[in-house]
Order: sequence, then structure tokens, then C-alpha cells
Amino acid sequence: MTTLWQNNDLFNNLGPAEIPVALQFLHAHNRHYVKGEALQTIGAPFRSAGIINKGQVEESCIIEDFNKIRLHQFFAGELYGAAFAIEHVASPIQLIAQSDCDVVTLDLRALFNPREPLPAFYHQLMQNLTRLLARQNIHDTIRLHIANQKTIHDKLIVYLRHLPSAPDGYQHLPLSQTGLAAFLGVNRSALARAISRMRAHHEIEVHGNKVKLLPAKFHHD
Repeated sequence: MTTLWQNNDLFNNLGPAEIPVALQFLHAHNRHYVKGEALQTIGAPFRSAGIINKGQVEESCIIEDFNKIRLHQFFAGELYGAAFAIEHVASPIQLIAQSDCDVVTLDLRALFNPREPLPAFYHQLMQNLTRLLARQNIHDTIRLHIANQKTIHDKLIVYLRHLPSAPDGYQHLPLSQTGLAAFLGVNRSALARAISRMRAHHEIEVHGNKVKLLPAKFHHD
């Protein structure tokens, strides 16, 4: 294993000597997936969470008419599937490798059935997991807020308002326009037109992958 996954917030405040012991405690295993391979399928038991060591993984669900909705794009160093794995539910989502991936799978249920005596890092690990789950809950709430907007314009405004701003007021867009369209659940060409209209109406300034929301006015999509 390389040290990239060790930067995941699950291991915050654990010492270098504690991390290998924590991995053993969580029954960690290395897994390799080729591009297009499923890490998790819909309906199958969600047995393990994982941290991506290399590559990208897409989380999505299937709705009516077998349309796919992209829910999240996971990158190297990120944790996926924590809540599902803890509850060991039949998966409502699928995880597909977007490139060749190396993953460290984790049995988070081990945290809820520990053997005495508890390891020294146990409470820190639980605290870190709680914070990660809270962050995921916030992310899901934002996604729901976006999904409830009727227009592309409003979906984009909600998305931008939740991005952190730099001191100069600009927000860094972490996704390409194609990725952003998938995240918002809209057509890429329609998104491009909406962005062009927003620029023309002086709602936003765009410089490369940086965007600034300008003072609100009355606008029409």
C-alpha cells in the first residue's frame, strides 16, 4: 500500500504506528478493479466500505425507465460506502470503476462489535467516522436541494452557493462541464446554454475553472 489513503480523514490523529493496527482491526484488504468493473451492484449486500488508493469510481442509481443518475464521483484518497456498509443493507446504488482502480476495503462493522480491551485508537476512529458520516449527510442534503429545483439555472445557483469561496470571491469548480451536467442531472448542451445566459445577464463571472456569483437580481431561465 502507498500512503495516499492514509490521508483520508478516517485516520485523522492516528499515529503512524497505529494505522497498520487500525487496518488490521477493520479487516482491510487490497482490491484491484479494471475500468468498467462493478465494485458494488444494485441489490447486492453492501459488505464493505472502501478507500480509493488509485483511480476514480462513480456512484449512481437507476430510476424509472432505467435512467441512470450519477450521485457522486470518488477520487483517490476518498472513502465510499460507509453508511451502507455499516447497516449491511441491500445496496440501492452501484459503484463502477471509471478507470483501473486500487481500493482498500474496510469492514466498518468491526467498530460496533469490538473485543475488549479496546485499542487505544478506537475512540478517535469512531469520532473520525462520525464526522465523515455527517459530511456525507450534508452532501446528500445539498443533492436533494439541487434535485428539487425546477430549472437548470436554479440547480446551478444552488450548487455554486454550496461551494467554498476564495478570498477574492471566486469558487473553484471541481468538475468538468460534462461532470457537472451529470452531477446536476441535466443535458450538457442545455447546461452550456444556461451558463452562457447567466454570463450574459451578469449573474456569474467565469475564468477557466473559477466562477464568481455576482449580486442577485431578478432573472429568467
